Amino acid sequence: MGDAPPPAFAQSYEHLASDQTLAFALPPRSPENQVLAYTGGTTGMPKGVVFQQGELAPYLWRISALFATELPARAADVASLIRAKGDANRRYLIACPQMHSTGFWVTMWALLTGSCIITLSSPSLDPHAIWTAVERDRADNLTIVGDPFARPLVAALDAEPKRYDLRKLTGIGSSGAMWSAEVKQRLLHHLPQATLFDAMSSTESMGVASAVTTAATTPATAGFTPSVDTIVIDEQDRPLPPGTGVIGRLAVGGIQPLGYYKDPEKTAKTFRIINGKRYSIPGDFATLEADGSVKLLGRGSNCINTAGEKAFPEEVEEALKTHPAVEDALVIGVPDAVWGQAVTAIVRLNFDAVADEKLLRAHVRERLAAYKVPKRIVITGEALRGPNGKADYKRATALAARALDSADV
Repeated sequence: MGDAPPPAFAQSYEHLASDQTLAFALPPRSPENQVLAYTGGTTGMPKGVVFQQGELAPYLWRISALFATELPARAADVASLIRAKGDANRRYLIACPQMHSTGFWVTMWALLTGSCIITLSSPSLDPHAIWTAVERDRADNLTIVGDPFARPLVAALDAEPKRYDLRKLTGIGSSGAMWSAEVKQRLLHHLPQATLFDAMSSTESMGVASAVTTAATTPATAGFTPSVDTIVIDEQDRPLPPGTGVIGRLAVGGIQPLGYYKDPEKTAKTFRIINGKRYSIPGDFATLEADGSVKLLGRGSNCINTAGEKAFPEEVEEALKTHPAVEDALVIGVPDAVWGQAVTAIVRLNFDAVADEKLLRAHVRERLAAYKVPKRIVITGEALRGPNGKADYKRATALAARALDSADV
C-alpha cells in the first residue's frame, strides 16, 4: 500500500511491527470487524469486497465439514473441539495466490479448524514444484484454479507418471476458472483415490454451486448442483423455473458481503433485493436445467453479439482446449463491419505442438454452432493469464489487435 493509510477497519502492519508492545494493545474484536478480499480481476481491475467477520467466520467453519456444531464464541472452545477430533488436522497445499479468494478462503477455513497450510516459494506456476511439495509435505488437499493450473499439473504427471508418490493426496479443490471434464478425467487416471471438488463461486458470491467428481463418476464441464440459496433470474429479476431453457443470470443469497470497497455504485448494481431477500448478482449467465442443475455459460460482460447471436467466450474457449495441441485459449469480440462483433480467439499451443487456424476452426465447428466458430484465430507464445489463473482479457485483446493489424498491412 506504500504510504497510503490503511482502511478504518485495519491496522498498519509496519506500525505494529515497529513496536512490539502495540501487539498487546489491540482493540477488542467485534463481529462487525471487517475482512477485505479481492476479486481475481479478469478485466485488469480487481475489486475489494468487504465482509463482516461475524458472518464470514461461522460460514467458513460450516463449509469445512469437519464439525457438526456451530462456531463457538470462545477461542478456547474452538481449540478444545479441534483437539477432540483426531482427523481434523488436514494438510492443505495452496497452489494459487492468496490475494485471490480461492486461496484466501481455503487458508482461512483451514487455519480456523486447526489444519496445516503449505505454501510454495515460487511466484510462478511450476507443476513439478507443486507435485514435489505435495509428496514432501504429505499434503492431503490441493487448491488450484481450474484448467489454468490443472492442465500443466496433469501434463507433468503424463510425462512422468511414476516420479511422485501422491497416494496421500485425497482431495483437489478448485474455483475461479473453468475445470474441464477432460482434464478432471486425466487427473483421476493418476489419482484414482482423489475427490475433485469444483466450486462455482466468486469473491462477492460465495457458495453458488458445486460439482464433485470421483473415479466412480462421470466428470462434466460447467455442470453444477446449485446451493439452496441459488436461483437463476430473468431480465426483470424474476426467478426462472427449471427446464425452460431460458438464459438468465445467476443470483445467490446466503452469506453476503457488505459490498465493494469504496464503490457504492457497483455495490448497488451487484447486490439487490429479490422477493424480500438480498442476493449477489455478479454477472454470470446460466440455464437452470430440468433436473435442477445449473449449466454455466459465462460472464455477461464478455458475451459477444455476433450478427444478433450471443456467443459466450467460455464455451468457445473450452471447445478449443479440447484439441490436443492447445494449451490455453481466450475468446473476445472484435468490432466488425459485417458481424458487429467477430468471434476472435487467441490461442497458446502446447510445447512443440503444431496447429493452424484452419484446423482449429474445423475442430470448433465439430462441437459448436457455426456462428460460435472464431472468424479469426491468433496463435501466440505469450501467457494469457495472470499468476492467479484468471483470464487476462485485456492483454488478450491487445495481442489480437497487434496480430490482426500486422496481418492487414
